[in-house]
Amino acid sequence: MDHLPVPPLAQTLEKYLVAVRPLLTPEAWRLTEDAVGRTLEGDGPAFQAELEAFAETENAQGRSWLSAAWLRGYLAVRTPLPLTSNVGFQIRVPTGLDAQPGAVDVSGNPRAAAVIHRLAAVHLASLRGELPAEETPRGEVVCSVQREVLAGGVRHPRVGVDEVLPGRLDPERREIGLLLDDNFFVVPISDDRGRLLPLQALEQGIDSALEQIPADGPAAVPGFTALSYLGSEVASAYLDRLLDDPANSRVYDRLAQSLFVVNLVRTPADDAEHVRRTAFLPGQAWAYTSITYQVSLGDDFVGMHLEHSGVDAATLKTVLRHAQQDDWINDPGVTPDEVTQAEHLEWQLPQGLAEDLSRDITAYRVQAQELHLDTVLVPRPVPADLPFRVSDDALCQWVMLYAQVATYGRARSAYEAVDLRHFQAGRTECLRSVTPEALALVQALIVGQAEAAQLHDALSAHKEWIKACKTGRGIDRHLTGLALVAATTGRTLPMETDAGWSRLKTDFLSTTSIGDQDQIIGMAFAPTSVGGIGINYTPLQEHYEFVVSSHQTQTVDLAAFLEQLARGTDALAALLGPMVTTSMVD
Repeated sequence: MDHLPVPPLAQTLEKYLVAVRPLLTPEAWRLTEDAVGRTLEGDGPAFQAELEAFAETENAQGRSWLSAAWLRGYLAVRTPLPLTSNVGFQIRVPTGLDAQPGAVDVSGNPRAAAVIHRLAAVHLASLRGELPAEETPRGEVVCSVQREVLAGGVRHPRVGVDEVLPGRLDPERREIGLLLDDNFFVVPISDDRGRLLPLQALEQGIDSALEQIPADGPAAVPGFTALSYLGSEVASAYLDRLLDDPANSRVYDRLAQSLFVVNLVRTPADDAEHVRRTAFLPGQAWAYTSITYQVSLGDDFVGMHLEHSGVDAATLKTVLRHAQQDDWINDPGVTPDEVTQAEHLEWQLPQGLAEDLSRDITAYRVQAQELHLDTVLVPRPVPADLPFRVSDDALCQWVMLYAQVATYGRARSAYEAVDLRHFQAGRTECLRSVTPEALALVQALIVGQAEAAQLHDALSAHKEWIKACKTGRGIDRHLTGLALVAATTGRTLPMETDAGWSRLKTDFLSTTSIGDQDQIIGMAFAPTSVGGIGINYTPLQEHYEFVVSSHQTQTVDLAAFLEQLARGTDALAALLGPMVTTSMVD
């Protein structure tokens, strides 16, 4: 497997100037150009050499020059994870008990058990080394390090920087965690040979949990998961108080060593509300566990709350693809000798802690209610008989840029994630989609004067960014690496104090796409900057779907932005329509 390269310094700085130019006035851009020149003529080459030497050492250890810093960047987050970096998903795990579209699934617990059983089968198969290696569409082998989260484990909150407590790598006698009305249970999921227990055993475990916490029973106050929503400085202090009690330490170990956690959702909702709850609202997950699946008992929703420090959505997409297959289900269908019981585990709260947690989780709930989701579905603007290829990904980015410029009158930085898992310990690179060519196209579209040549130029620029990112020649991670090397000597790059740096690194639009809805139907995540917008976009056969997350009191003119998404799509359709008689190759 290839190592993540360290791009040439001059190449990155040249591309940086191109990327930042649409975000700056001519005067500010000249200052940025000067800062880049001082970096190249000053300490930049020395920092580059140090980064290259560090890369050789890390590569030999099975890492990349970026991976340790990447993980530390996540683990250093102090704010509540669901409001910062965690992600909520709606996923597709079909079973024979799925509801029909628009209907309520009344199969209840058997359906929940069937969903969980399929997911557990894949987790256990991974621990047994049975899952095949993943490959990219180009046949490149994907690094498997992200699959380590399938063993369970937790991110452990600490003062300053969190740590990772990994799950056991063996499949024998494993348990899963169940959340029900923010109460925590454990249920066995594999036998002493690492084999998946019968579906009937899991059904019995779920039934016994429901019997212990009846639907009309009081909800836990504060809930079992409350401290995990509070941010690590606060959570670590509370957890330290809890773990002073050996009984609580045993509960925490059972949680940390659960193969995964599942939240059983009683309250029906539409899909968008389910995703919003999953992503942001308390009581849905142990927010420091890599994966907390969500299975509704009242409708057909299946989802996932993801702690993002160890895994990306592309890996989860492959896991879910396996869960949709029957290959890993080897259910003997034998009733267990003993009835499977869910074991209810509770915190023993020290004096005053319940009141403190209740106060803080109430304050968190107010913050979480600020996050809002909107879904915009627009017709795909590409004519069926268009005689040349266009990138739907590029078109979606231009629709979002159109909405930004038409609403706010200027372009700010946009982040697009690009998968780098074909490199050893690879994660993602950032494609800077606000290119000069894209901005020129969008400005022309807004005034109705766009031309085919502008479309061609913007397509070429987007394609070049994709190639650069996929081959490890993107700029954002390299710039981060240089800045980290400089920081170890107590210095900074001249570029870091320039306005261009903060403009590029502050993402007004944080965007991502998984490409289709075969496994992951949609996702929601908090905006990454104050007043910014988070968008998951999906190019479908006949439509583009934009799931837009925003802070209700921070994001200005959101309604206008949402309206301009449709107008941007219409403008692209008007440009592409007359091109059916031309031939232009993307």
